This record gives sequence, C-alpha cells and structure tokens, in this order.
Amino acid sequence: MDYRAIIAENIRNARELAGVSQEQVARALGLGSHSAVSKMEAGERRVTTTELAILAQMFGKSVEWFFDPEAGREDFVALARARGSGEEVKEALRKAERLVENFVLLRKLLEKRGAEHR
Repeated sequence: MDYRAIIAENIRNARELAGVSQEQVARALGLGSHSAVSKMEAGERRVTTTELAILAQMFGKSVEWFFDPEAGREDFVALARARGSGEEVKEALRKAERLVENFVLLRKLLEKRGAEHR
C-alpha cells in the first residue's frame, strides 16, 4: 500500500472540502509558496509529522484520518450533497463510486502482484 499517495490524496480532499487554498495551507505550514503544497498533494513531497498535525487541526481531522484509503469518500459525498443540484449530486456520486471502485481494484492488483513476488 502506497501511504504517500493515500496521504497526498486525503490532504487534497480535506483542503478542498474545507474550501481552503493551497496558499492558505502553505502559510499555515510556514512554507514559502503554494507549490510545496501542490507537491504534497501530488505525492512528490514528503509530509512531516509536524505538518500532518497542523493539517489535522486545520481541517478538523485526526492524524490517522490521512492514512485511511477511504477517508475522503464520506466527506466527498457530503460535500456533493451540500453544494450541488440534484443532477450535480448524482454525477458527483457516480464519479466518487468510480474512484472508489478503481482504488479497490488497484489495491487488489497490487496485493496480488506482491503475493506473486514473495
């Protein structure tokens, strides 16, 4: 399981759900620019434990939440319901369902591949 990718995706999900810009996150973390946050969200930059603790507090999440592969799913659904019209909500839910299905399939394939190489 690639925790860096999971953490990166959950940071982006939490930030977007909170309606916070990358620039605001960069300031809260004491980073020079939003590009560092962009790299975090792309999984190209490591997130320190201190940064993760600040993000957890900023977004009202536990630190453990960022490690959960399915953490953003319920929040994504809640956000879609709160912000969209009926048709927008349905499309957002279809997209969320496809993303989760793709993630589960990828996880199974990676686990199978790992078992074959043991």
